[in-house]
Amino acid sequence: MNTAPEWHATQHPDYDKVLSALGAEEAHKLQTGDRSYIESFLRDTRAVHRRLYERLAPEGFPEYAGTYRGTPNTSLANRNTGASCVTREGHYTFITSDKVHTYLNVAVKKHVEDLIAAAETEDATQYFKRAAQLFYLFGLIHPYLDGNGHIQRMMFMAAINLHPKLILSPQWTVHPRPYDIEMAKAFEAPENASAAVTAELAEYIQLRDDVA
Repeated sequence: MNTAPEWHATQHPDYDKVLSALGAEEAHKLQTGDRSYIESFLRDTRAVHRRLYERLAPEGFPEYAGTYRGTPNTSLANRNTGASCVTREGHYTFITSDKVHTYLNVAVKKHVEDLIAAAETEDATQYFKRAAQLFYLFGLIHPYLDGNGHIQRMMFMAAINLHPKLILSPQWTVHPRPYDIEMAKAFEAPENASAAVTAELAEYIQLRDDVA
């Protein structure tokens, strides 16, 4: 029987303090760091998740920070998670723990590698759609027990920063996240949620005016 506690990082008294400081620090690295750092983060987000959340994990369960659901021989081996709907009554679940690693190692891995390869040459509009799809895919999987949204937003930031003609609007933040409700509604769109998420993300993208 799994006796490991639930985890709601927002209930930690230092939640805003920790994530405001560390979120800004990591965002700065993704915006100013070299390409190899950005690519490394996109390929494996666990080290960053650990840095952000290690102080917020429940006592005795440090593995909650930086460990995927479904990781064998950990308290997360059989942990499923979900969320309450914001547009209708009910609750939905994310990808079950037994499938998390498969989705990450196949679908997400291929998407990340294709995105990295396309960053220097692909048309800005098409590349943005590719980055938006990665954001959507990661959101569907929700590989961590908590903290997926912060990592998801960083991944989008990292992806956009790889393209020479795209920049993020200053309104795109890692923490706090004032657009959470709008994004949740997009994920719950009754038809073509992927397109709804892409449309929402488009509000935070700009073309660079200093690049031909």
